[in-house]
Amino acid sequence: MNAGTFFQNPINSSQSLITTQVFVVEIAPDETKKVTVPSACTNAQLMIPGENDNWPVSQAPDGLDNALKFYGIHEARIGNFLAKKNPEKLGTMEGRRAFLQVAIWNYTGNKSEDIIEMLANHVFEHDVTRAQLFYREVSEDAQRFAQLLRDKDDNALRQWVHEQSELLEERGKAKVKEARNRIRNRFHN
Repeated sequence: MNAGTFFQNPINSSQSLITTQVFVVEIAPDETKKVTVPSACTNAQLMIPGENDNWPVSQAPDGLDNALKFYGIHEARIGNFLAKKNPEKLGTMEGRRAFLQVAIWNYTGNKSEDIIEMLANHVFEHDVTRAQLFYREVSEDAQRFAQLLRDKDDNALRQWVHEQSELLEERGKAKVKEARNRIRNRFHN
């Protein structure tokens, strides 16, 4: 199964799902198998999906399927970059999955208040403050990343990672300089 396989929820009031990674399932003839597939929700304003059977594979909205195939090609580079940029929020696989979920919701045009509500209720155990902080810290990058996914432009993605990495390096140098100055000031006073 490819990243970007879209499953239309048979219940209209609940979110549909899209796979976020390539997933291989081997099934023998006349065998049935129940599997959990890495996926993300697509409609933050709707309820989370339940355990329904018979989700039809359908056409993903706005080319999101191809965008996630593009993401899959660059997933390792993006994950490493995000972990360096924001180790507190994005240093874990769960944090990067939450970031990707926010990017997907941005891609599909969801409102920030709906995204924050979903994060609070289903990622941060009903903690609205943590959801707001997470969203505030990642929303700009998630929106930019959603646009990069929409454009599927390898060069633009590499350039964004490069530019952001340079900014991280400059911030790191500034922090080191600031720390040196504080130490010098302590010894000189």
